[in-house]
Amino acid sequence: MEGLTIGRRETIGHREVIDLAYIQGLTLAEIAERVGAPVGTGKTRLRDGLIALRQHMNVAA
Repeated sequence: MEGLTIGRRETIGHREVIDLAYIQGLTLAEIAERVGAPVGTGKTRLRDGLIALRQHMNVAA
């Protein structure tokens, strides 16, 4: 995601899934197909990435 640095703990996988879901508007099934992982893994990466983003934003505030 251009212009967004979440932090070191957040991985490329999290960033990619957040981008696919919120920027590109893909469904979880489409994300799973795109990243080559089960839907549950996509959900977990999205959740973990959003948690990391929230934590980073709270620290930066």
